[in-house]
This record gives sequence, structure tokens and C-alpha cells, in this order.
Amino acid sequence: MKRFFGFFMALLCSFHVALAAIDVTVSGITLNQMLKIPLDSVKVVLVKDGAKLDSTYSSMRMVNGKMRAYFEFHKMLPGTYQCRFSHRGYEPTEVTFQMKKEYKFLDFVYLKPQPRIHTLGDAKVQSSRIKFYHKGDTLVFNADAFNLAEGSMLEALIDALPGVGPATKSRLLKQFKSVKRIKEASLEELQAVMGKSRGQKLHSHLHGTAE
Repeated sequence: MKRFFGFFMALLCSFHVALAAIDVTVSGITLNQMLKIPLDSVKVVLVKDGAKLDSTYSSMRMVNGKMRAYFEFHKMLPGTYQCRFSHRGYEPTEVTFQMKKEYKFLDFVYLKPQPRIHTLGDAKVQSSRIKFYHKGDTLVFNADAFNLAEGSMLEALIDALPGVGPATKSRLLKQFKSVKRIKEASLEELQAVMGKSRGQKLHSHLHGTAE
């Protein structure tokens, strides 16, 4: 009888642990540390006691009404874990956290862009492209300087562009979706989204042709 009772209790405990593993979830959002904008396609590796348990990639999705680079893991047991983040062109980072409840949100995880290294003879120089510069009295926006994955959302960056308000920002995001596509857009394409005057102004800023 005692042996049966012990077996029953062990089975009950195993069942409880299995339920806990099904319910526990961890999630988070990845961002470019410099620009404070979503950074998608970040590889996220889940580690416990030095062993890899699972891996995934952050992807763009709507979270609380905004487009975010989101990731999540399911079926986890309570305990101490690490999430290791890596992305080409960015410095890897790691976050350690405790799973005690059914849900854990890691908040915003920032990845820092790696500096570019140039070799000049025996010397190595770290540098990055100029993102904004002045041409006369005009502040010129250099889109090529931003190392963003294709399709990255540009909410924070577009807010700083000339002639762009909330409604125009929404149309630009819907139409072009990336810095590269905005800069490659013709004058006529920009004017179709922003209007003749503002489209001309933005096109001139992007291509450094403003007087």
C-alpha cells in the first residue's frame, strides 16, 4: 500500500511539472540600440545551465497597436535561464532571467551596431558612415548609413524627416517599408505619397540636392 501511494504521489508531481511546462511562456522585443527602432531577424537562443534548449528569430508583428520585432518561447519550467541574442552587424548580448510565474516579458532588448573597421597600412581605424550632415543651411539625411535589415520598420527614423507628420508617416510606412526603398523611390513616387512640395523637399534631402 505504501509503495502504491509513493508511486501515485510521484506520478502526481510529474503531472504537475508537465502542466507547468505547458503554461510557462517568455517573450520580448528586440531593437536597434542606436536608433531605438525594431530590429527583426535577431537570433535568440534559450539556454539553461549552459545547455541550449531552443532557438528562434524575432519577427515583425503587431503588439499593443504597434509593429514590434517580437519573439517568444513556450513550455518552460520555472528556473534560471539565459537568452543569447545575435544579428549580423551587431554586438551579441545576453539576458539572464528567472521564471517564477506563468508568463515572463523581457521588455525591450537592445542590440548595439558593431563599428566598421578599416585597415590603412598597419593601422586599423574604426568608423561609421555619417548619417546626417549639413549642405549649406540644409540638414541632409544619408539613408545608406543606416544598417537595417530589409523590411525593418522606421517609425522613429521617419519622424525626423522633413515634412513628415503622423498621416504622412503612416503612408510612407505602408508604401515603402524600408530606408533603402524610400531612398530608391523616384521624385514622382514620393510626391504621390506626400504631395508635390513635401515630396520634392524629402527627395532633395535624401539625395543631397537641396540648395
